[in-house]
Amino acid sequence: TSKFGYIKKIREAFEWVELYFKKSLFTDDRGNFCSTCIETITPARLLIDLASSSKFLSSDEDGPLREMNFFNPRSKRAKQKQSIIINAYNGIYNHRKAMMTYARDIKDRSLTILVSTTGNQWCNILDYFSDSNATNGNTAYDKTLPSLEVLSVVRILLGFRIYEYSADAYAYLKPILVALHNNEASSEITTKVSLNNKREQALERRSADIIERIAFAIQTILDIFKIIDDIKPDIVNDIKIEFGQITKATRLQIEETIRKNYYINDNPGAVNDSIIDYPDDVDLLELDEVRIKSVKEAPKQSMQISLNALFYCKLNTDEQSQKTNENEKKILQLPFNIIYTTQLVGSDCIFHNAKKRNIDVQQLLKNLVEKKILSSGMFLKTSGKNVPSWIRNLEFVDEKEFDKFKYTLLNDYGWTLEKYLEKVRQNAEYATSLQLTIPVGADKLNKQKQSIRLMDEQIMRTKEQRSQKATSGQIQATTRDTATETAYDQMGNSIQPGIRVEKRTNNDEESTKNELSNAEAENMSKKQQNSCESEYMEEEAANNSVGKEEFAEVVATHTTARKAKQTTNPRDEARTIKKFKATSNVHLRFTRFRDVKSQ
Repeated sequence: TSKFGYIKKIREAFEWVELYFKKSLFTDDRGNFCSTCIETITPARLLIDLASSSKFLSSDEDGPLREMNFFNPRSKRAKQKQSIIINAYNGIYNHRKAMMTYARDIKDRSLTILVSTTGNQWCNILDYFSDSNATNGNTAYDKTLPSLEVLSVVRILLGFRIYEYSADAYAYLKPILVALHNNEASSEITTKVSLNNKREQALERRSADIIERIAFAIQTILDIFKIIDDIKPDIVNDIKIEFGQITKATRLQIEETIRKNYYINDNPGAVNDSIIDYPDDVDLLELDEVRIKSVKEAPKQSMQISLNALFYCKLNTDEQSQKTNENEKKILQLPFNIIYTTQLVGSDCIFHNAKKRNIDVQQLLKNLVEKKILSSGMFLKTSGKNVPSWIRNLEFVDEKEFDKFKYTLLNDYGWTLEKYLEKVRQNAEYATSLQLTIPVGADKLNKQKQSIRLMDEQIMRTKEQRSQKATSGQIQATTRDTATETAYDQMGNSIQPGIRVEKRTNNDEESTKNELSNAEAENMSKKQQNSCESEYMEEEAANNSVGKEEFAEVVATHTTARKAKQTTNPRDEARTIKKFKATSNVHLRFTRFRDVKSQ
């Protein structure tokens, strides 16, 4: 979790890539190795280093920043040192340094800086890696994932690329950049600069350029992963993406994938004429046409920065909502029924350094009040003044509000009402360092206790009713089955000679259904169906026990049974009774409901 650990991995990856491409990219005309990595910086040394290649400055401490007077920009030393560093960061297109003994021409060079600080975003970075189960090198890793070294190889093989914004990305980003360049307000920018602070205004204008750089870097990463995703493992040809190594066949396949999916850029001048230099021995006056380099032309080929790159680091709505719910749950897990702000943001508390961690504690409390989970007021006091505080709310105006409360507990925090009440009963009422306000705090706490007792009683009654209903249903179902079997046997003994009644099993249910008279079912009393069906369905839907099709089947069976009592055919009567047995549980509920309604 240290800054050193993360930056060390990046530096090691860069050093390995330089070794991998040493012969082709990092050796000068005299055969000397020229590294792009540097750890310290001075203006004079930077000019010497940039003469050979662009540079990557990395450090696990902020020494290089202090060296360039980054934290004291108005000092005289800062003005002397920062000029060339800023130019290099922006990209030096042409710089000449003449000395007594030598002269250096620096063209198309840039300086990339990766320096850690103790800034207020470091804890957010650690939280991110912790939440996403990322590895810092000490955890078991997936060998099929690409390492930083493999990603860097793909980036180098991509080579020089020109990027343009896609239409939707440009439409989204343009108003933001215009607002930043003009120090104007934008709905997408939450920070506001001081109107009388020229430095803050300059930094805001500069941030527009930083946003474009970040968008380009993220889009490049997305393109790299797209190339890797297109590499299909081929064991026979030794093509595979592995964390710890890269084969020659894999590198050749990466090059082939790049040529297939992107434009060829072997000659950058063929892509963008603005980077072509006329040879020194060419007399421009003799040429029929000479292009003016300062007039930029649209590139002949380019790659696109998509809208995905602009939103890559932004939490989507679901992720943000989940994070908010997690923080709200942390508040509800405090072992007190009345809480105040210091318990949340004080030293060693759950939201200590909340601003640095980009957590709005007041908004979290406001959310809980809006959800009717907490109530706000002056319920606590010190010896000298009342303290803004929040009490767990258990009072509701109607059943609908109470149902919404239970749904919120379960959906947002994973608690049933019973589990939440158990926690509330175990909590202390409030911190002993404060006192209840009289009468507001005392009255509110008494009402909370009364609500807890009422809810406990309601939960107990509900459990008892469910238990009695389940027991009664089992007894009645058993009684009905016994009575049905007895009636069946009695009819079997009284049938006419030559007529045989067969006992049917559940497997005969489908054939029994087909044998029932459709005409008898269609003659069922419409009045009876309309009077019972809607109310019965409401009861059964609440119990989640029967659907419309099953209900219709029971009603039809019931009607057929009534008519069967009027027939003289024992076989039909036996079949109908057997049909009753097949749907005995549902029929018992319907019969019981009908009898109660008739009474």
